Amino acid sequence: MTKKLSLLFTILTLLALPLHLGLAQENVDLPPEIANMESEGFTIVPANPDPPEFSSFTFELGPGSEVRDSVVIQNLSTEPSTFYLYGADPTFSQQGTKAYKTRADGGEGEGQWITFDQPEIVLQGGEQQQAFFTLRIPKDTSFGEYRAGIAMEKTKKDINNPNVTIATRLVLHTNMTITNIPPTKEGQANSVWQAYYFLISLILFLVSLSALIWITLEENK
Repeated sequence: MTKKLSLLFTILTLLALPLHLGLAQENVDLPPEIANMESEGFTIVPANPDPPEFSSFTFELGPGSEVRDSVVIQNLSTEPSTFYLYGADPTFSQQGTKAYKTRADGGEGEGQWITFDQPEIVLQGGEQQQAFFTLRIPKDTSFGEYRAGIAMEKTKKDINNPNVTIATRLVLHTNMTITNIPPTKEGQANSVWQAYYFLISLILFLVSLSALIWITLEENK
């Protein structure tokens, strides 16, 4: 019996590890401050916000560095839709508040430091996916504070005028502090180690489960 309890505790511990690492994609609860995103028919949130209540990104990197991260996007409508994911250059509104350029505006600023693995994606009605991006800081970037937007956009034709395209988008703030930190790919390294931890945990779990079954069979003889 003692061996059974010990193995059961080990199995539960190993099960908790990959969940803690966040390797299994799950539905993400929307933070209260961006709950109004639902009115747009789609949502975009950081996949692994730190702290959990944050709905924006903050990075501290050195010139020439790059890091991997991701967002969770969801189509809240019942119909399939095409969405565009991109980095948006910073600008200011007519009122002087922080704003971001649209996809149609293009740009050559900080928004171009952000590139998505899949910049155009089709989501079925109600479907949710995790979308990965890379933030690359140019080697000649001066130290200081920078910002960009991570945008999710949907376009459709105006029902009253087919020549007019209406674009709807949501943007996550991305704040970047460029310091004298040496260039690194720490974000990519962390992702690799997380995958290793998950694989090791899965192997240990299967071994422990097999041992538990073997002990049970031996006791029943």
